[in-house]
Amino acid sequence: MIPRRGNDYVLITSRNRECNERPVAGGREVEEMKEGEAIELLMKCARYEREEQDSKTLVAMLGYLPLAIEQAAGFIRSKRISVARFTAIYETNKSELLKRSPSLSHKIYYRETVATTWKISFAEVEQQDPLASEILRLTAFLDGAKIQIELLQAGCKVLDNEWRLSEATDLSIEDALGCLLSYSLVRRLLGDDIAVHLLVQEIVRESIAKDASLYFEPALKLIESQFPWGGDLANLNTCMNYLSQARSCAKYGIMFETKIYEMHSLLNSLGSFCNAHGQYDEAITYDERALKIEEKASGVDHINTADTINNLGSTYDSQGKYDEAITHYERSLRI
Repeated sequence: MIPRRGNDYVLITSRNRECNERPVAGGREVEEMKEGEAIELLMKCARYEREEQDSKTLVAMLGYLPLAIEQAAGFIRSKRISVARFTAIYETNKSELLKRSPSLSHKIYYRETVATTWKISFAEVEQQDPLASEILRLTAFLDGAKIQIELLQAGCKVLDNEWRLSEATDLSIEDALGCLLSYSLVRRLLGDDIAVHLLVQEIVRESIAKDASLYFEPALKLIESQFPWGGDLANLNTCMNYLSQARSCAKYGIMFETKIYEMHSLLNSLGSFCNAHGQYDEAITYDERALKIEEKASGVDHINTADTINNLGSTYDSQGKYDEAITHYERSLRI
């Protein structure tokens, strides 16, 4: 159940009650379903013949969340489209679909949509613990499957004093996480790390759309500080631990066209890391973006730009694209 004020609850299906439940403030929370259960719920609600692989893809995208699956199934049933077709539509229209209320023709329906329910919780968190609200917004740009507690603790070393995390203590961080846990917006993993549901992140990013790049930059700074790849095997394990976070920040940084120093540094580290591990196409994407930032910041003929051009040449060299490699090496050498 999704808790509301007092004893008023959002309706859930009898099928959902079979999911694992745990106590939360004011009620009980339905956790993520297992893959098989999620597929079965999708097929039942959509009244559609099983499409095994397409169904697997969709329920994973929805984070195995019963409410989201039921809404998706209602759309599929009412439009009489395939699961694959809905998945394609969902990928490019997430925000719009998350706002929609379930069809009134549903035999079982929810009083609130996914987006509305969580936005109510966001507002409550903002009032109760501003640090918790800030953490939720910063982590919306990270890989929510595992957000390392060390990232939040690094805030006092990395962030400017305009951010609450810059002055946070271990105790205030735990208090903030406790607030988020009480609203089921995060969950705790073994080893004290946390996870944030992908749909929670989606709605958080939507709710701060105008200020998204503003909240992204401190998240980027936290990740850049934890991803110091320079070809040194001594920090290989650290970089492997934060690789998914670095990739997530690179994705959003490219989307926002972020040009601050930390973005350039992270792209350089990622490019070198991917080159060293044979992921050449990915490395070139990062190197080319880093070059654009450096050219704008320092100029096309600056020595720092030459270093980035050389990195790009090195990646082409490793890939066996020798003509491209020579072109970049020669340009770097001229500078």
